[in-house]
Amino acid sequence: MCGIFGVIAQPHDACTRAVVRHIMRDLFLRSESRGREASGVFTVRGDIVHLLKQACPASSFIRLPAYQTIMRTSIMPHAPCVCIGHSRLMTNGSHEDNRNNQPMYADTIIGVHNGIMI
Repeated sequence: MCGIFGVIAQPHDACTRAVVRHIMRDLFLRSESRGREASGVFTVRGDIVHLLKQACPASSFIRLPAYQTIMRTSIMPHAPCVCIGHSRLMTNGSHEDNRNNQPMYADTIIGVHNGIMI
């Protein structure tokens, strides 16, 4: 199994940057039981997309400087944002090959899934 979760916030929502960051941190920690081999996140703010994935458990992932930077720069007041996270339980393909980890991306498509893609 894998953990798939996210937050979508509109500019008029009461979700401040701190609230969204806290929710994502909590969701990463809660999803770790669904898979500890790899973690990833993508964020969308306007036409800016950030993607990060690493072969590490969620509790380590959220402490990465790159993750902290993405959370700080992607979630802005008065701008809609999308944050989607993933924790991976290895089922097929080594987590040490980051191409097997999620989020997956190709051209202009980014996705997460809970299964085996062939």
